[in-house]
Amino acid sequence: MDPFMICNMALSFIGNSNPVSSFADNTTESRLCSRYYDIARKTILSEFPWSFAKRSSVSLVADTTAIHPVYAFVYDYPADALRILRIGNGVSTGNVDYIAVYEVVSAVVDDGSKQQILCDIADARADYIADVEDAALFSAWFIEALAWKIAANVAVGLSGDPKIAQYAEQRYAITVQYAKRFDGLQLNKQVVQGNRYITARS
Repeated sequence: MDPFMICNMALSFIGNSNPVSSFADNTTESRLCSRYYDIARKTILSEFPWSFAKRSSVSLVADTTAIHPVYAFVYDYPADALRILRIGNGVSTGNVDYIAVYEVVSAVVDDGSKQQILCDIADARADYIADVEDAALFSAWFIEALAWKIAANVAVGLSGDPKIAQYAEQRYAITVQYAKRFDGLQLNKQVVQGNRYITARS
């Protein structure tokens, strides 16, 4: 499976029989698929902790040059992360993990800006949804949901009929719920929420 196969599935969903083989093709189908494929992929990935995209207990890199007036520690946002699910320190007791209160902010740097994670624990680790680009890793349900989302986005541009786009969006809404229901492992761990106002800093 690759992005073009997914796009061609999307095109077939709305009755378009002009397949794409490259995002650089000089066709309306190629231009629209190129415009919407990546944003649709990232949007759906960010919605849910898909088993193929979830990264667990990844050590964060501390920004030792940054000082924050409220939080004790500043960490760089993982380069491949789309959404942070939780921040912890990898310490657990029985079936209970400690998680920290945190904030994600944008910081100004010499070459622009970057995202940072603020929290009050040392040696922080993150669970997050990764920006998975390799379509071969997607589940079958995720692929179908992504194809319907792309179909909804390109439908008006190809057919001029908003009813086709509405139908595709409805099918996406149904399919993505099935995708979430059948995806991956379900965790059954309790967590203890940290409180930066009462938790002693390191």
